[in-house]
Amino acid sequence: MFGKLIEKSPLLLLIGTPLLLLWLSFVLSSKGEIIKVDSEYNTYRAALPEKYIDVINKANINDSTYFFSVYQDYGIRELLIFKVSPTSQEIISDFSIELTAENNTGQVVQDKKASFTLENNAVLYNYNGKTYGLFKKELPFVSIKNLIVTRKVLNKWQKKWTDSIERPFKPVKTSNQIELTKPLGFQRPTNPYIALFLYMLEQNEIQFLPYFYTQTKAGLKQTQESLGNYIENEKIIIGLVENQKQFWELINEKHDDILNNISFRGENKVLATQLIESYIDGELGFESVFNVEKLARYFSIKNLFSNRCDEHMHFIYNQKEKLLEPYFTHSQCIGEMNDYMAKPEIDDINFIESYIQSLIQLSQIDLYNDFVVNNSSFEQELKLINEDDIKKVFNLDLLKINQRIIDQEFKSQGRIKSELLSIDKDQITLTISNLGNFPIFVNGLSHNKKKEIKSLTPQKLILGNKRDTITIKLPRSFENLFVSKKSKEVGFRLSKHIYELFVSYYDLGIYNVNYASIIPYQQKEEVAEDLFRAPLNLYKQKNLTVNENKKTISFKTKNITIANPLIIPEGYTFLVNAGTTIDIVEGGKIISHSPLDFVGTKTQPIKMHSSDKQGQGILVLSQGKENRINHTIFDFLSNPTHGNWSVTGAVSFYESPVTLNYVTVSNNRCEDALNIIRTTFVMNQCELTNTQSDAFDGDFVTGIIKDSKFINLGNDAIDVSGSDLEIVNVQIIKAGDKGLSAGEDSKMTVNNVSISTSEIAVAGKDLSIINARNLKIENTKLAFTAFQKKPEFGPSNITVDGVVMSNVELNYLVESTSSLLIDGKKVESSQNVKERMYGAEFGVSSAETRNKEYKN
Repeated sequence: MFGKLIEKSPLLLLIGTPLLLLWLSFVLSSKGEIIKVDSEYNTYRAALPEKYIDVINKANINDSTYFFSVYQDYGIRELLIFKVSPTSQEIISDFSIELTAENNTGQVVQDKKASFTLENNAVLYNYNGKTYGLFKKELPFVSIKNLIVTRKVLNKWQKKWTDSIERPFKPVKTSNQIELTKPLGFQRPTNPYIALFLYMLEQNEIQFLPYFYTQTKAGLKQTQESLGNYIENEKIIIGLVENQKQFWELINEKHDDILNNISFRGENKVLATQLIESYIDGELGFESVFNVEKLARYFSIKNLFSNRCDEHMHFIYNQKEKLLEPYFTHSQCIGEMNDYMAKPEIDDINFIESYIQSLIQLSQIDLYNDFVVNNSSFEQELKLINEDDIKKVFNLDLLKINQRIIDQEFKSQGRIKSELLSIDKDQITLTISNLGNFPIFVNGLSHNKKKEIKSLTPQKLILGNKRDTITIKLPRSFENLFVSKKSKEVGFRLSKHIYELFVSYYDLGIYNVNYASIIPYQQKEEVAEDLFRAPLNLYKQKNLTVNENKKTISFKTKNITIANPLIIPEGYTFLVNAGTTIDIVEGGKIISHSPLDFVGTKTQPIKMHSSDKQGQGILVLSQGKENRINHTIFDFLSNPTHGNWSVTGAVSFYESPVTLNYVTVSNNRCEDALNIIRTTFVMNQCELTNTQSDAFDGDFVTGIIKDSKFINLGNDAIDVSGSDLEIVNVQIIKAGDKGLSAGEDSKMTVNNVSISTSEIAVAGKDLSIINARNLKIENTKLAFTAFQKKPEFGPSNITVDGVVMSNVELNYLVESTSSLLIDGKKVESSQNVKERMYGAEFGVSSAETRNKEYKN
């Protein structure tokens, strides 16, 4: 049973001026070796595989250059090239390999010289406190007299290196276990992978046409008896399918033409024919015609060894079980690297489930220990093949790569796309697209991937590459999941809380639950203009210039007034030039599906503002494409809304990575001045001032905030959830609530930050970790607090090294399960932390700051 098988450069001295250093760096990096030595020793790299440690210890190591050796085990021969502390250029080196074979008497055999090329990048490993770059190349099983390895250099700046080994392995002696037969039947080229492939078929009880080896004038050949003779001699029934794709399409439809696409041979072939006829008539199901389990195993093994070959397929009729089973005769594609998993051509759900389970099992097995070592004739067959053709080398890594491709098919994220159609207090309706090749079951709705809101009974099946709409009834407790920060009010707000909802799903045959975020498009509103779905004619936009060659969209003039929604479609770059002023009035807004390139300068900044204080801001949905904002001012803007749809930030980036340099966001009239969601970002030399509520709000982001200022804020200065943030050289002045707030499993690294005239300096909540050093806190009501706010999360931890506090009313407020370490000492815990934080004692209600009338 298939399931039983599972178990360089040297460091530069500082010479000359910085300009000279910059010039040297450019010259050397562009022409060859990079100056910078390889990255610092990284303790998180994988350890050097144990089987190579002895090779390293026996080698004559010189850290300044390459060295090479060989490794051999049953069925495996490898050339290993090492480099200690490689530079980035050394990691991508290529090598030429010259090999000379000899016979067992020591005489050089004619025409047994071979050249190989090693073009794979080095894999980095750690061993004994050093980083090693390892290049690996498989070698043939022949008696090698001489092995020469040379690094290929591209120019005069790269260092040459060559080395050689005499007789790296013991002489090869071919065993007599494999007998050569007289020529008979069909003769085909030899294949070093076929023995392992057939051994795996045999272990899974899948039959195949036997093969032999024949020595001909043209060299060694793989020989098989003619299939017709074999059928007659063995008294079996075999079916031939010449066009697999067409055959399975007909099977899926139970089409009358199936029998015209499969031809049976054998004395009792009418038995197999009658089986197909009963299937066409609907008397038998798929599992009553085909052995589903063996068919699934067969196709999964083919996936491991080949790359979707369009070849004939054979079936053998099992007269005892009265089923058709896969039968292998020959393939020209065994031993090819796969590149992706294709959609199965068979629609039967039982087959697909068995196929997926077989693939998963196959991706996890130890190929070497389970199959190579246990195959006693495997190495002898390789020797026989390599003595005839030195180039036909077996590479186990090829099969391991195919294993990883199978494994990643079912581990990769983003296999479904979920779009919001509508939501109210009773139900949510979503459009679910299955982007993968295999069926999935939608399991239900989850809050932050932790708490199941509603499970579907039964689960919704969506086939590969298909789309469906589902409606999920919401329980009464749904609204209680969404609590305002201090007002204790409950209720779901689309613009803020949609990011906390996830669709849970699992693959057919695999019951590990995965999660997908929901694209926050509100229901198809009955409004005159649907901002997300209505077609857009760019050339009717009088203010815009469209450059189709460069794929850019820009404004025609430097002074622009926007009084209506401006929608930038995907496929372009939205380019705004230095000195441009954009006045958004009368509820106008910008929604860009293309990345932004705002190229303001110090003397000519870009300004986006609202002169009538009625203009809305900008939402970017660039789908992973990088945005750049330089020297730009966003002033007096509110959050974009349309009908019932809205976002919380005056400036918002959703799944749209962004770098902001010298950016100011001020006087916003909404909940968040700057809101970044599910992406990466960098903020450098930015200022967020005079905000109505939070200044920066990040949800599920990874980013850096450095050399920036946050001044006069209605609520939090920096507030993140589910995020990983680095904050360096930041000033926070007059935060109405918290200076730094990390919630919902966030990680925050803080260095050289000052917080003054604020309610709370640093707050850690709900499994968040804050590591801070060099803090200055003054004129603040509460310096530090750590606690658990939401029951589905856990405690928080804050570690501080080096803090100066002055005029602070209370130094810390820490829940018993959470922790605060200041200069290595754990502070005492307090009682009723959550109640005190969200009562009237500390902080300002977000609802208050959201709803208050903005005053300039």
